[in-house]
Amino acid sequence: MSFPADVESFTSTFQVNYQNGFLPANPPASAFKDSTYSIWLFLAKNIPFLLWTHPGEFRKQVDELPLLAFNAAHDENDLPQWRLAYSALSYIAHAYIWGARAGCGLHENPNDYENPIEVLPPNLAIPLRQVSDFLGIEPGLTFSSVVLWNWKRKLPLGPGVKDRASNLEVIFSFTGTQEEEDFIITSLMVENAGGVALRLALDASAAAGKKDSQSLEKILQQLRPAIDVARGEMARLKAASSSEVIRLRFKPYVVGFNNSHNGVFYPSSTRYSSRGQWLKLSGFCTGESSIFQALDILLGGQDLGRLQFAQTMRAAMPNAHVEFLDALAALPSIQSYVTSLGETNKPLQTVYNEVIISLKYLRDAHFDIIGSFDISPTTRAPAVNSKFARPFADRYPFKSESKKRVGFTSTEPRIIAPLGQ
Repeated sequence: MSFPADVESFTSTFQVNYQNGFLPANPPASAFKDSTYSIWLFLAKNIPFLLWTHPGEFRKQVDELPLLAFNAAHDENDLPQWRLAYSALSYIAHAYIWGARAGCGLHENPNDYENPIEVLPPNLAIPLRQVSDFLGIEPGLTFSSVVLWNWKRKLPLGPGVKDRASNLEVIFSFTGTQEEEDFIITSLMVENAGGVALRLALDASAAAGKKDSQSLEKILQQLRPAIDVARGEMARLKAASSSEVIRLRFKPYVVGFNNSHNGVFYPSSTRYSSRGQWLKLSGFCTGESSIFQALDILLGGQDLGRLQFAQTMRAAMPNAHVEFLDALAALPSIQSYVTSLGETNKPLQTVYNEVIISLKYLRDAHFDIIGSFDISPTTRAPAVNSKFARPFADRYPFKSESKKRVGFTSTEPRIIAPLGQ
C-alpha cells in the first residue's frame, strides 16, 4: 500500500488525530447538550461523596435512575457526547459493582459497608450497552474512559494561558484525591508525547514510501528525542503509579470483571430479570493504550515475546483504533526500506538503530508499569486523608491482565503539544 496522499484525512477516518495521536482533536465534552442526562453526570462526579459520606446512598440512587436511551446524533459532531455518556456510565458501573467496602479503612469495620455484587441494574446496564455498542468498545471501564476522554482545561487557552499539565483536570474520579488526578493527567501527558512521536513516525513512513532517504534521516533525527520525551513522561507515570492511594485505593475500582466465576450480569430487560448476559470484561489497564502498538508497527521494533500480550490489549480499545493499527501494517515499511539500503547509507542506518533503541527503552518502561500496577497483587492499606469524608483502603486482589480479543506532581510546568482548540 502506498502512503495516503492526505494523512490527516487518513488518520481522522479512524478517529485518530494527526497532531496528538489517539487523544481527541478537541477537549472531551464535560457536559451534556441535553439536560435529561445530567443525572448520569451528577452520579459519576459524586462517586466519592455518595459512597462514603452516605453509605448505601450511591447504589440507592443508581437503582432509582430512570431508564434512558441516549439520543445524541449518530455523527462525528456528537461523538464527544457519546464518549461522555460512556465514561460517566462506566464509572458509575464500576462504583456500583465494587461498592463502598473497597474504600473502608483499617480503623473501620468492613461489614459496615456493602460488598461487591455481580449484577448491574437494567437502568444502568441497558444505556451502557447502547453507548458502548455505538463506540465499538467494551461496556465497562477502559483506558479510553479513564484517560483519553476524561479531561478538561481549567482555563481556556488565551493570552498567558498555555497548554500545560497544570491547566488540565479530570472530569471523573473514584477517590477525589490529587494522587488520582496526577496519575490520570500524567497518563494523558504520555499519550500526548506519544502522539508527537506518532506524527513523526507517519511522516517517516511517507518518506520511506517515496524512497526519500534524506528526508527520512531528518525525520528520524527528530523522532528519537520525541520518543525520549515520552519516556520522560513515563518515568513520571511510574512515580505516580507507585503512590499508595493509586495502588490500594484507586486500583480496586478500575479492575475488570474477568476473575469472578461468572463476571457481571448485564440485564437487557426491566421486566424479566433473567434476560441479559454475563460479561467478563477487561477493566482499565495502561496496556490498553494504542500509542505503543502504533509506534511498534510503524517502526518495526516489535518484541515478538510481547506481541501476543499486545494483541489481547486490543479487546478494550475502541474498534476505530484497532482498525487504525491494522491499517498501519499496510503502510510503507520504514524498517524494510532502511534494510534494503544496507551499508550504502550508514548515517540512515545509524539513526534508525538509535530510534529503535529509544523505542525499546520506552516499551520497557511501559511494561514495567504494566507489571507493577496493572497485574501486581496488593494488600489492604491503612486509611489516608482525602477531600472527602471516607478514605480509601481495602482492595480486592483481582488481576486485569486477561483480555478476550485479537502521583507525580511536578514543580516545573510541562508544556505540551496543543490539545485541540
